Amino acid sequence: MSGRPQRRAEVLAKALGGRLIGGSNGRLVEVERSGSLALSRPPLARLPDPVQPERPLVLLDTETTGLGTAAGTLPFLCGLGSWEGERFSVRQLVLPDHADEPALLERLAEAIPVDAWLVTYNGRSFDWPLLVSRFRLHGFAAPAHGGHLDLLPLARQLWRHRLADARLSTVESGVA
Repeated sequence: MSGRPQRRAEVLAKALGGRLIGGSNGRLVEVERSGSLALSRPPLARLPDPVQPERPLVLLDTETTGLGTAAGTLPFLCGLGSWEGERFSVRQLVLPDHADEPALLERLAEAIPVDAWLVTYNGRSFDWPLLVSRFRLHGFAAPAHGGHLDLLPLARQLWRHRLADARLSTVESGVA
């Protein structure tokens, strides 16, 4: 692919310190960082919907062109976090152009192990349904996963008397 969209994707990859990945479904920019961060799994067993200790966890968040889940709203960035031992990796999948969305979805599906638990904040109501609709729109099956832990209901339950609301920014500043 050549021309202005290709150049824009290259500039985006360079600016973000990522790499441009191209394939038959389009292009995307992938930015990956990792560092040491231990995960304590025992508290996960005490959750109302316990996560089995042997299951991988994939933290998932999206940034989108809107707040709805209708066909006009698409994810332009998908953030994924996962552990391998005591190493935590953050991977950002960035959409350089609307036409490249199938490439982003394909890479996202590859990044979610079939037995992984998704961990989100309002992802059960927004992020995941939006992604499922985008997969369907492009004729792909949404990736299977082992379960979904949405932290928003837990935050509401834990801090409803202490915080004004359960928006992520409020919880981040109120419990830090």
